[in-house]
Amino acid sequence: MLLLAEKAGFKLLRSEYDSEAFQFWASEQYVRKISLHDPVSYASEPKKSIFKPEDIRNFENSARELNQKRDGDQACFVFQASS
Repeated sequence: MLLLAEKAGFKLLRSEYDSEAFQFWASEQYVRKISLHDPVSYASEPKKSIFKPEDIRNFENSARELNQKRDGDQACFVFQASS
């Protein structure tokens, strides 16, 4: 990302990794053929989902750890045009 931005004449001001538990529970649901909008999806009805509260806490902790390592599945980059 940085190389592309520099080639386009931008400099990186800051980046923030902001992954959430979604990356884990959504993937686990899809593996089990549960779509995001399924009635038993965590997105639709958390109490009817396959996940226990401790599962979600573990997913949240994992996302937080990945963000700290700058290795999550999503991030925000703020660039400024170079002068």
